[in-house]
Amino acid sequence: MTRSLAHLLPGVCALALGVGCSLHDTAMVAPGNSPLPPAVARQNLEKGLGKLAHGLADQSPSRLLDPVGNPYRLIAPRDCQCEASRNAPLAGVLDQERASLHRGGQRISLFCCRQQENRELQEIVLLNTALEIRNQAAGTAMEAYYLLAGAEARAELLQESLAQVEQAVTRTREFQTKGLKPPIDPEVLKKQALELQADQAQNQLEILRLNGQLQRALSLDGDESDPWRIWPDLALDAAFDPQIDIDQAVAYGLQVRPQLVLLREVEQRLNRRTLSTVRGMMGSIHVLLGGELDRPTFAGLAALSRILRVGSQISEVRSMRNELQSHLRDQERVAASEIRQAVHELHARRQLVLMARERQAHAQTRLKEVVQLKQRGLATYAEELTIALEVTKARGEVVREWLQWQNAEVKVRQAQGILPLECGAPNTICSKKRH
Repeated sequence: MTRSLAHLLPGVCALALGVGCSLHDTAMVAPGNSPLPPAVARQNLEKGLGKLAHGLADQSPSRLLDPVGNPYRLIAPRDCQCEASRNAPLAGVLDQERASLHRGGQRISLFCCRQQENRELQEIVLLNTALEIRNQAAGTAMEAYYLLAGAEARAELLQESLAQVEQAVTRTREFQTKGLKPPIDPEVLKKQALELQADQAQNQLEILRLNGQLQRALSLDGDESDPWRIWPDLALDAAFDPQIDIDQAVAYGLQVRPQLVLLREVEQRLNRRTLSTVRGMMGSIHVLLGGELDRPTFAGLAALSRILRVGSQISEVRSMRNELQSHLRDQERVAASEIRQAVHELHARRQLVLMARERQAHAQTRLKEVVQLKQRGLATYAEELTIALEVTKARGEVVREWLQWQNAEVKVRQAQGILPLECGAPNTICSKKRH
């Protein structure tokens, strides 16, 4: 059972959310076990991803998968993002505390302005802290999601490469049976096959790890007697090609990033009446988050907790507000830099997709040339196999770069702090009008 923050808040009143506001206006749905996604059969992921990567200018939609059966279950990117945001466990505790404030506030007088002032500040702290946690949870899950898609595609390519090598082994045995010198040293082929099998084993371990990570993040508790894996539903439009203006992205991110909103609101509302309330709330959040506050993504919350730790006189409150203003400017510069870096990475990743496509095309051209030369007796089977394996590797590079490009676009939105907002999470509180 999740414990309320109330036991960490001695002397802090549980106040109202506001007349006419419902819990649906102020909190995401409480986390819990999510319904299992639809079951699907394994399909060829690499070919579909490769098609998308080669169709940047194609305006026609391209559905990657149309699977049926078991043992996979289909999850779309947006579902992954929103379920991870909704099920962020620490954020759920904060939302439960806001719900507790709502229930307690029904008994508070409309004319209790001081209590309203403190209640609204509590709401703002809880809301924006939860949003920051949800944003990080969604971004982490999406990175794992695209890594899983890449690992599944790599499994297909490794199997294809192994089949090519095994076919070569069969041919060398045929030569040896006839008393002829094989076209490729059998020991070389054996070494290649063993290396590919080792890569397959490592890749399967990565697939299992990423499945476990995602199933926990999305609260997908399956039946242990009927194990299943996640299948990324990358049914995307081949024309996906985001063009993001850096200045606009930065301006929007600075406006809505939850951590920055929190710092602004506390700085503007901090006075002798609200100090003890916000100090108690931040102390409780500090206990709840623990080591999480040491992460750079929560630097604003950690600094806020530190700034509010001492002082209560009016002169000290002024000093706190000045320090908060200075820290807010620092955090705005950090956030702006993160957003710019994310947009630059997005643009660079697009170019890497195009270059990977060129390398694949070059490898395929070389393979055609070698096949033609081999038919005329001017190239060997060993040369053909080597270049065929290079083509398979190049196809894998196209898929990997395309998936990293997709995740780079998510990183832009994560740097802006909008991943939970895209899933319907509220970013404002219900304020009670004064009479």
